[in-house]
Amino acid sequence: MRSAGSRFAASVVLAALLHVGAAPARPQPPTAVVAAVEEALREERGLRDLEVAVDGGDVTLAGEVATFWLKHAALQRALNVPGVRTVVSEITVPAGETDARLAEEVGRVLRNYPDMTVWDFVGASVDRGVVTLAGWVTPELDKAGEIFERIARLRGVQDIRNGIEPLPATLQDDRLRQAIRRRVFGSLTFMRFAGPRPPPFRILVSNGSVTLAGYVQNDLERRELELMVGEIQGVGQISNQLQSLR
Repeated sequence: MRSAGSRFAASVVLAALLHVGAAPARPQPPTAVVAAVEEALREERGLRDLEVAVDGGDVTLAGEVATFWLKHAALQRALNVPGVRTVVSEITVPAGETDARLAEEVGRVLRNYPDMTVWDFVGASVDRGVVTLAGWVTPELDKAGEIFERIARLRGVQDIRNGIEPLPATLQDDRLRQAIRRRVFGSLTFMRFAGPRPPPFRILVSNGSVTLAGYVQNDLERRELELMVGEIQGVGQISNQLQSLR
């Protein structure tokens, strides 16, 4: 039988082992963090000239890149490096010609986005190179993320405020969209928009409520579209924000 002294000694050793096992991992030295961040940046050609500085686990990136997308990628790559806590950006992106020119490019991206449908609505504004996006999209794809990437790759974009929100994913709303499609695009008035490209107006369905947005030719079409949608069983409140071209 062990003595009380030996039991005490064993307890001290066990406590010491538990303490060692619970100790936090030793932080990497700054040179190792710099090397790891630089290695992560080298994987993208446009990021290889950025300067990296480290203070503890805080990383600062400096230099110039061609687009806001590359700036965004640099920050994400640095944050994913083990041992990095925060990333401070001193990265610059060359300014574009004018906000008006950039707004045209943003509009082109939105018009040509292949997954934009009559059930989505996205608007954009540009102020000193900062693009603000707002609207709603159906939830089956990451449309907000895809649109963000396409616009971030444009020359001259300084920042993006992405306010695009996914609509609720419900079977009820999916059924309403199908019923609205049959009623609206089967009509003589709107059958000209039945092709694959979205029309100038949008029909947003959210938990049974419907918002009509965008443009129609005249006030007659504006009223007719609202009446058509309102006739469909299951449609709740309708907000008619359509604008007439004449």
